[in-house]
Amino acid sequence: MKKIESDGGSIDIVLETLEVNTATNQTEVQKYTTIKFTLYVLENEPAQKPFTFNEAGLYAVKFDENGKPTNDKILVARFTTQDKNLGPTDGIIIEWSILV
Repeated sequence: MKKIESDGGSIDIVLETLEVNTATNQTEVQKYTTIKFTLYVLENEPAQKPFTFNEAGLYAVKFDENGKPTNDKILVARFTTQDKNLGPTDGIIIEWSILV
């Protein structure tokens, strides 16, 4: 469990241009329709290397007043992949785009 906004990670609300088509016209509108989450797993994480990575989950987590995650969490998104072996100097960037 790692807080997204630590170590350079970010949560961004993305402004997109959308085409709206009706029977009589076509219009472009700009709306904030995507939340982009970027998480960095740094080369010193996890401490036990080599490490095989094949799954990640995006959780909404409640944090206590000290910034520590509580047991209150909800899985928002999850993905699996083929095994990726992370060596002692390897890191990884994980990006989720949630459409709203």
